[in-house]
Amino acid sequence: MRLLKVAAGLLTFAIASIAPALAHAQIVTNGNFASGSAGWTYNPSSDHPWTFDGSAPNTYASTGCVGAQCITGTMAQQAYLYQDLTTVAGDTYTLSFEFAGDGNAMELQAWFGGTLAEDLVNIGDTGLEEYVIPDLVATSTTTELEFLGRQDPGYDELTDVSVTTGSSVTPEPGTLGLLGTGVLGLLGFARRKFSV
Repeated sequence: MRLLKVAAGLLTFAIASIAPALAHAQIVTNGNFASGSAGWTYNPSSDHPWTFDGSAPNTYASTGCVGAQCITGTMAQQAYLYQDLTTVAGDTYTLSFEFAGDGNAMELQAWFGGTLAEDLVNIGDTGLEEYVIPDLVATSTTTELEFLGRQDPGYDELTDVSVTTGSSVTPEPGTLGLLGTGVLGLLGFARRKFSV
């Protein structure tokens, strides 16, 4: 009976040890735009500003802004869409989103805390594709996640925006094997100690 308690304790310790590497907390509000623009700020006065369309479960944000000013213009000209995220300075985050162009000339920039994380240019008519950008480091307690978009002409689709905390690294099988060997060794030691 004692051996079972020791085994349960060791298993709990092992799970607690690897849990931080597996934990990912989502910090984006309304990342699939099911609630329209809730949680997001966008420029309503730009040429073809971001709109929020679709019906559940296929909801998305879209901009048909035409011209370089949509990306590089003044704040009044840019087709920006952003959200301020609560972050921990020095912590690492992973950004992911799904995006589709319509085959026309286009560009989508994703910025994390003032750093360009992704720049998609003329990706073609591929349908929704997932983009994952790991290892983004926050420099303050508030980090702006921003998208700038243009579609010349036409409309794009942005959805399933996610920023997760925690390591983007999954423990390698060798690491888990070493952990398992250690647990078995401790069980063997405990068995000898309690059977004497």
